[in-house]
Amino acid sequence: MKLSYDQMNKLGFLLETERSKQKLTLEEIKNKLYNLGVLVEIKDIENLEKAKITNVGPLLLNGLCKIYNLNLLDVLENIGFLDNPKDNTINNKIKIYNSLPLAIEFPAHFIDEINLKLNSHDEIFGLKHKSNNSIIFIKKTNDITSGQKGAFKYKDEYYLRNKLEVSSGQVLLLEDDPNDDPVFITDKTDMKTLGKVIGILNIIDK
Repeated sequence: MKLSYDQMNKLGFLLETERSKQKLTLEEIKNKLYNLGVLVEIKDIENLEKAKITNVGPLLLNGLCKIYNLNLLDVLENIGFLDNPKDNTINNKIKIYNSLPLAIEFPAHFIDEINLKLNSHDEIFGLKHKSNNSIIFIKKTNDITSGQKGAFKYKDEYYLRNKLEVSSGQVLLLEDDPNDDPVFITDKTDMKTLGKVIGILNIIDK
């Protein structure tokens, strides 16, 4: 999340105040975050408190809110990040998973939750991307057009790829890396569309 200088100062002051209230050291906060599955260095927490950064990872902030018993949405509203806290948006808890098969087959096995305000009741989940430290948000839907990126199941295998319709009933599932082999589907009845990628967030920006 990209915060303004004023928002960052308010957030840093709030987090440092809450840590002081609970008489916790930076090392103790780091260890508590580790137990929540959030891997950071002491310097990351200190930079956040001292407002030396403006990009805040949502999992880091969510983890700190859990440690300090704070509501993430209330914090974002108090620092002015959410423009209109009394609008018609809906509070949704987005579950985060380590893999696509877990999200689909074992939805109770999530690793974290993030509170987000959405404009609809869309069912959305997140995947933690280990290689580039990000969260991929996927809306459950079977409505994906050619050229869009989505989640698919084909012959008991799960894919997070770009869909390309090459002819009637034939589809290519393409990786972002052009060097990776595409999956060629000759009969769309064998393919199940699970959802559409609607956004990506960095977990931690240093």
